[in-house]
Amino acid sequence: MKDFLGYKDEYLSTKKGYNLLRFFNPLHCMICGEVDSTNDGPFCEKCYNEFEKLLNSTCPVCGESIKECTCSELSSIKKLYFLFWYDKVWSAEFVSEIKYGGDYRYISYFGKLIADAILNDSDKIPFSGVCYVPRSKRNVRIRGFDQSKLLAESVSYHLELPLLHCLKRIGKSEEQKKLSGVERMENVKNKFMIDFSSLVNEHGVIPSSLLLIDDVVTTGATVNECTGLLKKCGVRRVYVGAIAQTPFVKRKK
Repeated sequence: MKDFLGYKDEYLSTKKGYNLLRFFNPLHCMICGEVDSTNDGPFCEKCYNEFEKLLNSTCPVCGESIKECTCSELSSIKKLYFLFWYDKVWSAEFVSEIKYGGDYRYISYFGKLIADAILNDSDKIPFSGVCYVPRSKRNVRIRGFDQSKLLAESVSYHLELPLLHCLKRIGKSEEQKKLSGVERMENVKNKFMIDFSSLVNEHGVIPSSLLLIDDVVTTGATVNECTGLLKKCGVRRVYVGAIAQTPFVKRKK
């Protein structure tokens, strides 16, 4: 059972239970660090207004809104849903907290926002399941959690879609943040595999479209690699959901 933000806990199935937890284990504002239990999300009232500005910021490359911008298009995927641009100090801090902080309530909150962005974009959800880019086993051992998996759990919960654990990491790879664009592509090549038994449904049918969850899309190397594998297995359309995306250089037409 999950609470209203998708945080898994049998005692958090109601808003009352969630607020009770916040009373004994306060949720700190992700911007100023102060404790404030008046809001549902991880922000005090003042800082939430600043967070809204980040959500509504325009593309730093073309100046368009997230919905109108075409700088973020990736040829391999059908559509990319993300919350804000990964180019500001706060956005980097949010992502760092998700990757390394370990408070599942923060992760669940951003998963809910991704689900809301998808629901606000279309009257009908264009995919039938959710999967995710898995963290390496080494990082899971070190950090104790897989942030993309937890994000995907929250997104699938709010979209009421099945979560498929169909992507697996194999071999060793360097951390992507240390590498250039070309190096990132080589770094993730042949580093994933598909668990076919987790991809098909109870009737043995491969879903025609899936939502792939990752925390951040930078060059697109990782989601492109995973998308290619999914398509080779018969998935026709792959959508991507992420917290943030680094602006690409605008393509010449």
